[in-house]
Amino acid sequence: MLETPHSIVGGAVGAAVGNPAGAFAAGVGSHFLGDMLPHWNPNFPFKSKALYAFVIADFVVAEALVVLLWFLFPDRPEVAIGAFAGTLPDVLLGIRFTFKVQRLRAYERFHSLVHWEVPIRYGLWPQLAVSVLGSWYLLQQVQ
Repeated sequence: MLETPHSIVGGAVGAAVGNPAGAFAAGVGSHFLGDMLPHWNPNFPFKSKALYAFVIADFVVAEALVVLLWFLFPDRPEVAIGAFAGTLPDVLLGIRFTFKVQRLRAYERFHSLVHWEVPIRYGLWPQLAVSVLGSWYLLQQVQ
């Protein structure tokens, strides 16, 4: 799954949980549950420079959402913590791939087991749906 939906859903579950420690755990859990949905996911190594640029832009947007949520919910750090934790499993994969960290090889295998990847024409819709639902929930929290 792309990083932006992971960030949005992580923020929403963080808001629902209501405390920072629980938000962290729920954010990480939401990542793996999200990866169990049918989704399109670019696989490393990427096939083109454009795909590299897309993945980097998606990561930047997802982490910018973490910062935005921190400022939108200054009295509720669990929202931003959940959003960050929702992206953390893929951050670890990025470290594994970029620096070829052997200690993360078993984690990479586990992470790949929970993925349900489908072609892009089918795999963007579930991500859009969870992003809309997560955004709707977060907007309900803004007062």
